[in-house]
Amino acid sequence: MSNSNDTLEFNLGDDDVLQMNLNDDAPSPSLSDAKQRKMLIVDDEEILVQMLGKLFRSSYNVQTATSGAEALEILRTGFLPELIIADQRMPGMSGAEFLGKSREFVPMATRIVLTGYTDVNDIIASINQGNVYRFITKPWNPDELNEAVRLGFDHYNLTTRNTELNDALQRLEEVNREQKDLLGIVAHDLKNPIGAVRMMAETLIHGITDAQREEFYQLIFDSSERALRLISDLLNVESLERGGYDMVIAPINVQPILADVIGQYRVAAGAKSITVHFETTDSCVAIVEEKAFLQVIDNLLSNAVKYSPHGKNIWVKVQAYSDLPDAERSPNIYSATDAANWLSISIRDEGPGFTEEDKQRVFGKFARLSAQPTGGENSTGLGLSIVKRYVEGMHGEIWFHSEFGKGATFYVALLKANF
Repeated sequence: MSNSNDTLEFNLGDDDVLQMNLNDDAPSPSLSDAKQRKMLIVDDEEILVQMLGKLFRSSYNVQTATSGAEALEILRTGFLPELIIADQRMPGMSGAEFLGKSREFVPMATRIVLTGYTDVNDIIASINQGNVYRFITKPWNPDELNEAVRLGFDHYNLTTRNTELNDALQRLEEVNREQKDLLGIVAHDLKNPIGAVRMMAETLIHGITDAQREEFYQLIFDSSERALRLISDLLNVESLERGGYDMVIAPINVQPILADVIGQYRVAAGAKSITVHFETTDSCVAIVEEKAFLQVIDNLLSNAVKYSPHGKNIWVKVQAYSDLPDAERSPNIYSATDAANWLSISIRDEGPGFTEEDKQRVFGKFARLSAQPTGGENSTGLGLSIVKRYVEGMHGEIWFHSEFGKGATFYVALLKANF
């Protein structure tokens, strides 16, 4: 190796000599803010790393490492390059191994491998493990290397842009699916109760007995209530998604609200011979919005009654979150310090519970699960998605435990007002 007049000459073996003029600038990158573009260079030959670093630092934000382990540490500290140049043959950790591990930190980065060998197995390993964009053999031509780097950054731009477009396409497809689901609900779930009201109204016009009239009045009321509930759910979802629902939370004693909702549902539960049990604690002051909290409890209790078989039980329990057994706690609120700040409300039923497939879709919008209402009640699949949004809007947590065939328990944790 010789060094004079800012020129490095490096003997790579086999009579191959690489010579670079370190005063030559790399070609201008494709972006005007190129200096912000990040590059990581990894090679066990320190002088080679110095050469490449000097070549590219005038145009890019460059970090260098002389081993795969050192390079991984650079990634761990938060330097996330868009382009990585790595030697294939390095002691301790090969280039293929390093590039494979680097995908955990920078999955989208463009990867270029330097190799002085023609070992097919090494090339295959690099492709499979490191998702390599290009190979450059030693000794390389500086112009070729500069062009490879420029194209590598362009490749990163294109890949990132494609990913963004794919994400946008998936969002559009999801919106399209939701619109189809919405049209299906309007066409079926809303059409049925409105059609029933019209049919019964026509029957009343043509005259019926007094006994039949009372029955028809109740049927008209039930059908209109069903339609109004569906419309209310749809409006709630629309309001939540466009950010039009301003939630104002405050310390509220939730015990009276719970008692009122439970009292209302005891009538529907009684019609199915279902017993609703209520257990509460002395301290029931939580930071909530009253309307949102009412919607949460109403939906959860409605589902418990709707899906419970005749003659079963439902338990509503309010307790300090810290009193919950470990197996019932939320994975997001587990430490003893956090636990003391929360109030837990659980609603447990003896219904069919959830299949493993159901569990993945419980809080999804328009989710139709495998369980069917046990008394012919209607379900839009909107309720639990609304519940989750309301709970999160109150800075709470909602989760559930269920074993298929053995019922389900929903838990809502809310911040206590007295900590």
